[in-house]
Amino acid sequence: MEKEESKLIKAYASRLFKKQVDYLKTQLSGVKFDEEIEFIHQTRVSSRRIRNILQSFSPYVGKKNIKKWLPSIRYLTKSLTKVRDIDVQIIFLEKELTKDIKNEYRQGINRILLRKMQKREKFQTQILNSISVFEQSETLNEIQKFIKTYYIPSDEFEPPEELFRLAIQTIDSHVKHCFTFVPFISDPNNIDDLHNMRIAIKNLRYTTELFTDIYSDLTYYIDTFKIFQDYLGNIHDCDVWLEDLDSFAIKEQYRVLQFYGKSSPFNLMKPGLNFLKTEITKSRDDLYIDFINHWNNVSQDLFWSKFREILEQYSIPVFDNTVQQADAENNLSTTNDGLINENQDI
Repeated sequence: MEKEESKLIKAYASRLFKKQVDYLKTQLSGVKFDEEIEFIHQTRVSSRRIRNILQSFSPYVGKKNIKKWLPSIRYLTKSLTKVRDIDVQIIFLEKELTKDIKNEYRQGINRILLRKMQKREKFQTQILNSISVFEQSETLNEIQKFIKTYYIPSDEFEPPEELFRLAIQTIDSHVKHCFTFVPFISDPNNIDDLHNMRIAIKNLRYTTELFTDIYSDLTYYIDTFKIFQDYLGNIHDCDVWLEDLDSFAIKEQYRVLQFYGKSSPFNLMKPGLNFLKTEITKSRDDLYIDFINHWNNVSQDLFWSKFREILEQYSIPVFDNTVQQADAENNLSTTNDGLINENQDI
């Protein structure tokens, strides 16, 4: 016979599922019948939240379900990622063209905007095909059956101690994963580490949000995770842009050569491309400095220790107080609360 605690945890997971599945269905309809960027963005967010539920409650969802549902949800998320990136870039370019910039910059910006819009148009059919494949997998219908089986109204639900223990252990694993990148983020050139830190912070935020119904004091911490995530996400967008601009220059110069039989017309685009590169590089530098300053400010206020205390007050302490220590080779040290000290300018 299934233990009562197990049933209650499945009931809690079913409530989390219900909210996200209902929302995801409405966003998928929006994507199919409206090309508005926000539907795609919210579909990706909702699918990621469902993935976090599956991963956090995997012992209670069942191996068979995890094996089928997780790849299906991951497929949906991944199929929309490149589209979202292009949509963000198109919006950025359109905003640049509304600014009071030199006319010599406009030809290069207009040309890269044209290429992005052409690429976006090709993606639309792929989006609809991906959604069709996902819907045919019956994943959402199967999750809804799980919800129907285990759902308990909130006024009849009493969280078991095992749920608090699961929350602490799950969140703790994400905190530790985030801190594996702390020794490397003092160097703005560590692009991969900053990108991986963004993913780790995002997963920490989504996972922490899963337990707000049993912890009442997490809003400040979740909001702070969101700020970190936004800084790192914008830095990542800049890194993608700088790589794209280099790639675009090579490809477009070749197209011009093929069309005109000479590459000199490409010179008319260079001022705009160089302008974008300068603007994006400066933006990235500013974002990075702001991120490090904000990280240090909250760390000085014992952010991580206070976060741990809130979680532990409800259950048996399971946190390891050891935080990643200094990486001497990079002249970086971390305090027990994640403070970053550099011996170099940033």
